[in-house]
Amino acid sequence: MPCASPWQTVMRKGWKRGCLFVGCGGVVGVTVRVMGFARAENLEWGPEWVERTIQEDMFESVDPMPPLGVGRVVPEGYFERFGGVFPESVLYIWRRFGFDGFGQGRSWITDPVEWAPVVDAWLEGIELPFPPQRWHCVARTALGYMLLWGEISGPAVDIDVINGEISPNANEAENMTDPVVRERSGCTVFTSPLEDVYDDEVSGRPLAVEGIERLGVPGADEVFGFVPPLSFGGQISGDRLSVQKAVPYLVGLAQSTPRYLGVDLMAAWGGAATQFLIDQGAIPNSTNTDTSGGGASTPGDSDPHSGPDSQDGPGGPGGPGGPAGPGGFGGGL
Repeated sequence: MPCASPWQTVMRKGWKRGCLFVGCGGVVGVTVRVMGFARAENLEWGPEWVERTIQEDMFESVDPMPPLGVGRVVPEGYFERFGGVFPESVLYIWRRFGFDGFGQGRSWITDPVEWAPVVDAWLEGIELPFPPQRWHCVARTALGYMLLWGEISGPAVDIDVINGEISPNANEAENMTDPVVRERSGCTVFTSPLEDVYDDEVSGRPLAVEGIERLGVPGADEVFGFVPPLSFGGQISGDRLSVQKAVPYLVGLAQSTPRYLGVDLMAAWGGAATQFLIDQGAIPNSTNTDTSGGGASTPGDSDPHSGPDSQDGPGGPGGPGGPAGPGGFGGGL
């Protein structure tokens, strides 16, 4: 079964996080609502910010991804239907672009209703490490790679239809508790578009680019697909691609491709980073035992900060769910 390199996989899973944290480190303070958008103290997340991000990330970046301008207008009823499901920034992007494609059709905004059968087919029988919830496909690539937004967990699952991997991202889910980050993420999932990471094994060029040059720009309801699927073997090469109707093709592909839950690499990297800091002495190792000869301490008998309300209790910097807790800087992952 073909697969991307580990580095490509991490880059793919981190595509939306690159912009998510630029300029927003340490955002704290009171969150209020302004014009339907979240606003943190001294940092606005309204239409002006979204427009600026669109311009910088989609038109002025090193690899611009301008819209095709062929997007279907989002039905007006969707804004009421999904108003409590997606952040306001998603609805703004919908009004701005519709269900359009970007970068010669390499990435697309998807209709979550139209793509619901695809999501259901790919998640069937998969136990995701998140609370039960409805998942929606909000973006996809020319080859059908999908980003799913959970009604609780946000953009925390992506699906690689070529190798069958369904990848969770607990960091994204945890970020959804912050309304400011949630609004920002609702913008950056589109302004930093998904891109396929597979290369043509014959030419060495990006597979999606090979497909576009050979077959033309895919339509809003089309993907490039392998027939027969790569799960039956063969090379990853552009000359094996054909244009397929996206929904029926991907529903059928879910039934013929071995699907599996991938490792949450972002969470694993967080744990590795925490261990590195422990090894360097930058943060204390909470598993160390007292070797001073004083014996085991009991909560509160010598440490004024111990006990259920301390910083080292559950949720504090040294406890489960805290910055130095299990799973990485934010813990709990």
